[in-house]
Amino acid sequence: SDSASGLGLASFMLGLPSSFARFAQLSTDQEDRQNRMFFFAQDTWRVTSKLTFNYGLRWDTWFPDHSLNKGEGGRYEVTNNIVYVAGVGGVSLSGNAQTQWKNLSPRVSFAYAVNPKTVVRAGYGRSFFPGTFGWTFNNVAADVYPSIVNQSLPAASPFQAVFPLTTAPPAVVFPTIPSNGLLPLSDGIGVSYIPADQKIPSVDQWNLTVERQLAHDLSIFVAYVGNVGRHLNGGFQLNAAIPGPGPFNPRRPLYNEFGLTQGIFDKCNCTSSNYNGLQIRAQKRVSHGYSLLASYTWSKTLDYGEFGTETDQYHARIDYGPAGFERKHVFTLAHTLELPFGRGRHYLAHGGTVTDAVLGGWNFRGITSVESGLPFSPALNNNANLNSDMSTRPDAIGDPYFGVTHDRNAWFSPAAYAAPGLYRFGTAGRNSLRGPGVFEADWSLDKSFVMAEKYRLEFRWEVFNALNWANLALPVNAVDNAAAGLIQDIASPMRNMQFGLHLTF
Repeated sequence: SDSASGLGLASFMLGLPSSFARFAQLSTDQEDRQNRMFFFAQDTWRVTSKLTFNYGLRWDTWFPDHSLNKGEGGRYEVTNNIVYVAGVGGVSLSGNAQTQWKNLSPRVSFAYAVNPKTVVRAGYGRSFFPGTFGWTFNNVAADVYPSIVNQSLPAASPFQAVFPLTTAPPAVVFPTIPSNGLLPLSDGIGVSYIPADQKIPSVDQWNLTVERQLAHDLSIFVAYVGNVGRHLNGGFQLNAAIPGPGPFNPRRPLYNEFGLTQGIFDKCNCTSSNYNGLQIRAQKRVSHGYSLLASYTWSKTLDYGEFGTETDQYHARIDYGPAGFERKHVFTLAHTLELPFGRGRHYLAHGGTVTDAVLGGWNFRGITSVESGLPFSPALNNNANLNSDMSTRPDAIGDPYFGVTHDRNAWFSPAAYAAPGLYRFGTAGRNSLRGPGVFEADWSLDKSFVMAEKYRLEFRWEVFNALNWANLALPVNAVDNAAAGLIQDIASPMRNMQFGLHLTF
């Protein structure tokens, strides 16, 4: 059942599905290929004994995927509702998809030694990277129209079943491909729109770092790091019903233009992201029996969602917000400590064989992490106010942390939100709330035994979440749920351990 309204279990028990989809396959030999071409040039210029420049340029070309067999697979063009069938008539084997020739990637960097203990580095570079194979021509391998027909039947509204289960769905009809290769898309056939001039995703990255040696075995590194991703894989539903009264179909843009009721996903490579971060690292190399590596990052990452627009498909800007994986603060400490017992160490250096076998040669290693919480969005289980197949967040009307204990029993206040008015999207921001932080100590003890000249046995005792810290999961985020704000699970396991033996020879 549609999550926007009603009770899914009741719809299931009554045999009244809100949507229906299935695949039907005509042939089993469809096969695609993609050719790629890469060139690069780079150089290093040592300007002085203190200053060095690196610079270069890449030219990357991904030719559109193409079908090995005529008539199998196609590229749908939403502007005229035509599927360009591969290799038929005047249509190319890539469905008339165009090659992007201007993927030029400059890069430049320098390193300057201020003095023997201080180095300044900076750099900028651009990189292109394609989406998954099949993104630039066909849909995914299981959905290559007209070789495979994806029949998709939506309901007329969230209050109606698409058909009762006592009635069979309409039969799948494989199309007759016109001799010119231009196949009009029929109602109910699910495809994606792939623009002929689809851009290749890219990222521009830059950094400025200062590294300073504080002692012979101790150094510190401070950096500003940033990047911007452009033309990222993502997209929007082009045929979602615009919120309003009455049945869905008259409010679907492609229904009014071409009579289509099914969803059409726009694989436009038209989203973006950006990252800015302060990174600090201190490293003490091995000396006096121990080494340390401490790092801290304070960062911000913004995007439009990792898997498409979450709410208003026609105004993606309202979904611009913190990335779902963003942790503002991350501190990590890695250590190695040789316990000071046994031969060659401070205590019991001249102990007997048995004493050394039991107490000597142990190493204590580990990684300890402290991270701030992940962002999440306030949500609504009931989206009926839209009367649409889109979703909405609630209106923000107060402080979500006012008057709550901010623990597993009440992480945020659902009273800070309200259902938006009829046919309107809510004002609460995407990922505008933060979940619990993470603390985890993964530690180990290990010791090596020399069994003979060519044999060495290592014993390792590893303990994960050694302090048995309860890292809480995200709370229930639907503000119209009775359990809103309640944390009902943990994000990572409680303490567990493992023992291992490793024989080398």
